[in-house]
Amino acid sequence: MKIECNVGGTERIVRLVLGIIFVAGSFYFLLPGAAQIIGYAIGVIALLTAITRYCPLNSAMGRNSCVIKKPT
Repeated sequence: MKIECNVGGTERIVRLVLGIIFVAGSFYFLLPGAAQIIGYAIGVIALLTAITRYCPLNSAMGRNSCVIKKPT
């Protein structure tokens, strides 16, 4: 099974920034237990989807923001 890119440039940058904000925010601000775990989870998921350039939710919705250059 080949996983195709479905997270494009701008969306990837937004995911990276939000992932860092959520992980750092959960670490530095003393949040209650559940809020801290949810913050870490959102941050890690955002970072992983930005790094791999694949998002299962985008795939399920049929959304693709990745521009693929076709060889000429």
